[in-house]
Order: sequence, then structure tokens, then C-alpha cells
Amino acid sequence: MQLDPAHPPAERLTVSVPIGSLQATRNRLTGELKDADWSDTDRYPDATLTATSVVPAGTDGTDISGNLTLHGVTSPMVLQARYIGAGVNPLNRANTVKFEATATLRRSEFGITAYMPMPGDTVTLIIAGAFAKHN
Repeated sequence: MQLDPAHPPAERLTVSVPIGSLQATRNRLTGELKDADWSDTDRYPDATLTATSVVPAGTDGTDISGNLTLHGVTSPMVLQARYIGAGVNPLNRANTVKFEATATLRRSEFGITAYMPMPGDTVTLIIAGAFAKHN
């Protein structure tokens, strides 16, 4: 993440999530969600969002437009991000800024169609992150 509050269009963000870290409430379901019929973590181990624009929205919000790559498919999406806070992390003394972002996607757009139409096509994506400043 490159953060420039004085010039938001210069900000950059790339988020990558290891899909293999996915966990459900039951081990059997966790395994099934990682199988080829669902996320196929052997072929597509990560989901990656790369921001293409950052536009302030309100007093503590930002709309982040970007491209999400999931299950080998890249599609545009917009995240609604909210500033949570900033300060010095007491563990490592690094200046840290915290955000939360949400978006809605259709899993079928990414080729994840197991058991369609149930349990549903719409998925709410929530990203919570803390970013530490490195010199």
C-alpha cells in the first residue's frame, strides 16, 4: 500500500489472500470449499485485488476501484473502504493505519458455480487490514 492523504489518486494498493487459508465451521466443508468444484486452491492458490483508482467518499470513506483475480478470472470491482484509525503499534513501534473495505461479487462471474443456484451467487467480501509504515 502506498498512502498519500494529500493526493489520493497517487495511492496504490495490492491485496493478495491465500485461498488455502479458507476455513469453515466443519473440516469436511473446509476441504470441499478448497476442492476443484469450488475454489480449486491447487490451481488458484491466491486471490489478488489490484487498485486502479482511489477516490475519497465522505469524511472517512474511500471508493477503491480495481481488478480482482479469483479462480483464474480477473474482473473489475469497487470496494467501499472506511478509515478505522492510525497510531503507533505498541508491539513493533511502527506507524500503522487501519482500514476496512467491503464489496459484493457474484461467484459465477469467476467460474465458481458449484451447487448453483444454491447456496446463492452473491458473496460479500470483507477486507480488514492494518498497514505498517516501513522506512
